[in-house]
Amino acid sequence: MNSEANANTPAPTSTPAAPITPPIARLHPVEHVIHNDRRIDPYNWLHDKQTPEVLSYLIAENAYTDSVLGGTEALQEKLYQEMLGRIQQTDLSVPYLLRGYLYFSRTEEGKQYSVHFRKRDAENSADELGAWLRRCGPGLRRTISGST
Repeated sequence: MNSEANANTPAPTSTPAAPITPPIARLHPVEHVIHNDRRIDPYNWLHDKQTPEVLSYLIAENAYTDSVLGGTEALQEKLYQEMLGRIQQTDLSVPYLLRGYLYFSRTEEGKQYSVHFRKRDAENSADELGAWLRRCGPGLRRTISGST
């Protein structure tokens, strides 16, 4: 054992706090059968985010995360800025033709979500903002935007 290495190691300034235990979500199995495929979801109760039980569980989970990641805010910000630096924030998707319209989306720097557009497949036609998504049917909406 090297005594010099031990002498150069600083002593801890305080005793570490007792680790907080992570919250454990209760299991309440719910069976889903879709197309003769049986699936059991033990955490289905977490879907209803407005119930007091789910809210208290989420608050406990957030408190645990804050306690574990406390002190890493500077590193988190550094990593976030590095990732942002590697992402092209302003971009335009490749348009695709569907029922006489060209559909495409744009992302803009500083915004979290892309904006969906369409325009008639004709020269000099104007872009239409995606307000028409709400009045399309759910099938077309899913096809165009990838969301439900």
